[in-house]
Amino acid sequence: MSEWWNTLAGATASVLGEGACLLPGDTAEAASFDARVAARTAHREAKRQRNIERILELAAAELPQYASQDPVRADWLDVFFRLAQDVGEAEAQAFWARVLAKEAAAPGFYSHRALVCLSQMEAWELSGFSEYCAFVFAFESGWRFLFDEALTRQEMWSYVRGNDLTQHFIGIGLLSPETGVLSGSSRGLRVIYFDRVYELAKPAGEDPGSVSYRKFSVIGHQLAAAVRVKPFNGYARQLIKRIGDERGVALEQVEPQPQ
Repeated sequence: MSEWWNTLAGATASVLGEGACLLPGDTAEAASFDARVAARTAHREAKRQRNIERILELAAAELPQYASQDPVRADWLDVFFRLAQDVGEAEAQAFWARVLAKEAAAPGFYSHRALVCLSQMEAWELSGFSEYCAFVFAFESGWRFLFDEALTRQEMWSYVRGNDLTQHFIGIGLLSPETGVLSGSSRGLRVIYFDRVYELAKPAGEDPGSVSYRKFSVIGHQLAAAVRVKPFNGYARQLIKRIGDERGVALEQVEPQPQ
């Protein structure tokens, strides 16, 4: 057998379990077919059990002090564990744990569709989405959005390098396919970047200007709630300045309103 096959066979054994599958080229006496089925099933279920218990351990540490007294729906939990049981990568397990903790604190927040979408995201997509969320603003309602992509992209490149994933995230349903327009005449409207609040101010000239924005989809908004990122120092300040200079929309930082 070739070296390529030996590599594949080794990877297969690590996934299915040693002796759990009869592979071409095996010279040792193989267990019976039923025994191989049992070995493969036991290996898979043991991995799933470890994954579930690790996610539960991480979720317990994420639970807020005060949470809803309503129980999490049984059908939701069934879908959650059915999808999460095969998540073995540490970063992904932490993300799933935060989803579970959020749902326990506010039952009904996450839809089944959001769980399915999360289960289909590859590691690079999950990492990229988390990084992407460090550049988004939110309306006072809490709904997340991205300002004018041409301006935002240039500011993003001051902090991270790589492909712009906006179109990709639109394609997999995390961002709205359509953009909206924020008019500079909407005085008093507030937008939020982490703990900083900006309010639309009186335009300097007669033309109030306008700036486009793209909202997160329902699924994207739900999954973004489980992201843990820190703000980029200077990003919001520079972007707000460019929105004023190049789009004519004046935004001024104000003190957050007390909760």
